[in-house]
Amino acid sequence: MKLIECYISSFGKLKDYKLSFDNNLTVINRENAYGKTTLSIFIKSMFYGLDEAKRDVDNNERKKYKPWNSTEKFGGYLIFEKDGVNYKIERFFGNKESEDTGLLTDLSTGKTFDNYLGLGERLFEIDQGGFLSTTFFSQKDFTVKSNSSLTAKFNTVCDVQDTLAFDKAVSKIKDLAKGYKYSGDRGHIPQAKRDLLEVEKEIQIAEQSLSSVNEYKQQALDLNEQLNACQQEIKELSDALSLSAKVEAYNDTKALYEKLMREQNQLAHKIEDANKTLNGNNVTQKEIESCKECVEQLNKSKQQKSFLEKDLLDLENEKNQSNASNTNNKKLLILGACGIGVIAGIILMIFSLIPGIVLTVLSVFFFALSLFYKKDKKEQSPLLILLEKKKNQIQELNNVINGYNNSLSMFFSRFNLLSFDFSTMIEEVENAVKTKEESKKSFNENLLEIEKLSFNPQETANENIPDYNQTKQKLFEKNEQLKSLSNSLAKINSAISEREAEANNLPSLENKKSALIEKTCQLKDELDILNLTYDFLQKADENLKVRYRAPMQTAFDKYVGLLSGVEMDVEMDVDFNITINERGLSLPTDYYSKGYKNLFDICKRFALIEVLFNKEKPFVILDDPFCNLDDEKITFAKSLLEQLSKEYQIIYFTCHNSRAM
Repeated sequence: MKLIECYISSFGKLKDYKLSFDNNLTVINRENAYGKTTLSIFIKSMFYGLDEAKRDVDNNERKKYKPWNSTEKFGGYLIFEKDGVNYKIERFFGNKESEDTGLLTDLSTGKTFDNYLGLGERLFEIDQGGFLSTTFFSQKDFTVKSNSSLTAKFNTVCDVQDTLAFDKAVSKIKDLAKGYKYSGDRGHIPQAKRDLLEVEKEIQIAEQSLSSVNEYKQQALDLNEQLNACQQEIKELSDALSLSAKVEAYNDTKALYEKLMREQNQLAHKIEDANKTLNGNNVTQKEIESCKECVEQLNKSKQQKSFLEKDLLDLENEKNQSNASNTNNKKLLILGACGIGVIAGIILMIFSLIPGIVLTVLSVFFFALSLFYKKDKKEQSPLLILLEKKKNQIQELNNVINGYNNSLSMFFSRFNLLSFDFSTMIEEVENAVKTKEESKKSFNENLLEIEKLSFNPQETANENIPDYNQTKQKLFEKNEQLKSLSNSLAKINSAISEREAEANNLPSLENKKSALIEKTCQLKDELDILNLTYDFLQKADENLKVRYRAPMQTAFDKYVGLLSGVEMDVEMDVDFNITINERGLSLPTDYYSKGYKNLFDICKRFALIEVLFNKEKPFVILDDPFCNLDDEKITFAKSLLEQLSKEYQIIYFTCHNSRAM
């Protein structure tokens, strides 16, 4: 069987990747992270699908090789030759196995087959575990792990008949034995023991219940007596509370009556005081508003008068200053001019009597005329007119103020008021009117409440009745006690019913216990028979393995010699465990270096391939298995690959030139 060609649409980091395989040896020597391991896993997955048994990404192939940047399916195809016929297997993988698709095509006939599942088992006659232990050298782990499919393959090679039935029998007996007793205390026998233990606990509970029924019944009698006594006390307290309630109601009514009567007296005094203030007069709100308007206008008039008086005073001062200044200046001029005229006239009379007299008389006349003219002009000045106007306005305001004062004095003279200020007097009247109206309304409302009470002050309450609140508290406590006793009695009765029911199950539980003891013994006997049978089959299996141990040992010795270059006394048992005989000692591989361990594992694999595939030779995939070998052994390994490539198709992956072919 040989690989011819593969194409990867998308798988891990490989995309649109195509590769043709050599018939003998295909070497892929590329750097780390190129995708060599990814390619090897792709080839394996074409035959066996993806391994997703584990959840971590490193061991879950579906998670690990699903492209990160795509949600589409991933996969490709592989062309291979089997018995001289070329086939093409196509597989694409989804997020889960149910989304996977595949197709197998016979390229010689063009026929397609959809039964691609299990293709690896049909071609190689081993399962995936057997494939990973033989022709597929994984870089992660290439140790040989024995399993049932390898055993079956050995038996086929050794001409052992009906190996499939033998494997099924071993597997069936093993599964049956597990069903009886799993690890972790699981299985039929541990379950039967748990059931028996549970029944024994139930029997113990039933026996305890039987002994506790009488004790519970006595407790129930005591509780019934306490319950009856408590109910009698509650009846007596209820009667006392009814009487106390009447007294409480009488006291509440009395207190309310007295409160209302006090309020009536207070309201009557308020009405009386208001009537005294109003002096028996009825005053409307309109009259009060009119008075408020009068007071407001009076205050405005007084304010205007104050402003006018201030203005008048300022004008008077201005007039006096102006008259004094003009009079003095003009008098000087007139005296000067007239004086000059008189002097000139007197001097002129010396020379001419009549002209001198005329000049003197004219000077005196003009002086007098000047005085007369100035007086008349003074009386017509704007300042004097403004002064007169201000005086007239003040007079008018005095008349208005006197009118308001007279009207308001006349209005407030009707009442008995303590104030003399009009604004305060209005407040007194208004408050008296408001107090009188509100007090009358409240008085009438209280009067209705008093009538509704129907209370007779002459009645008296019974002084021997217990306090209402104390009686009510005692009744509450007794009711709580009654509730607690009732709950306790209900629990006791329920416990009695449960215990009696548990005690009644005692006979059936004893029968169940006996049946479980018998069942446990029977299961143990059956398990012993299965274990004996399994041991017998295992011995028979070992006897079968002895038949292929000799050819395996021969092939193994051959490859050890080819790879190591020295003769070694190495033995391999039927489970592929290696023992090295050195200087009289038999040592396991744990005493040797990792390089030697890898060498033994590689030799075991090649020995398995040689023994198992004695008819059609398979292809062999090696994912850099020689990385732990030294230079000398790598030389032997490369020589071995050259020899094997003549017999097998080898696909060899490496990342280092020293290991390249």
